[in-house]
Amino acid sequence: GNACACRDMVSRATNDAAQTHIPFVLECAQAASRTTSLMATPRAPPELHAVSKIWRACGVQSCGDVPLWNVVQPMQDESVWAMFPAAFAATFTSNKWRGAQYNSEIDGFANNAHVMLYAMNAVFSCSPS
Repeated sequence: GNACACRDMVSRATNDAAQTHIPFVLECAQAASRTTSLMATPRAPPELHAVSKIWRACGVQSCGDVPLWNVVQPMQDESVWAMFPAAFAATFTSNKWRGAQYNSEIDGFANNAHVMLYAMNAVFSCSPS
């Protein structure tokens, strides 16, 4: 979750900088990411990892998470994915979540429970449907 949150913040900042300083490169990277279907590949080849790094370096936010996709891909069974929403909802009943205390100084929870949403969103983005 922390890694996903950090990567999201860096991507947004990079996107802002790219829009200002290299808009043509950003537009090219965005166009390339829209024409590449990560979900259509059973396992992302190493070349797509390199391209994904370029997209992320330009701040393209819709390019997917290639390393996570490769980890999740073997679980492409509908019965596994059908349970995911219930598992996600169940996390909110856990003691970690109920005991989470909001810390206004960091604008988050002291036990980092708020970053769970980033992690779950990344996993859900790899869902087959």
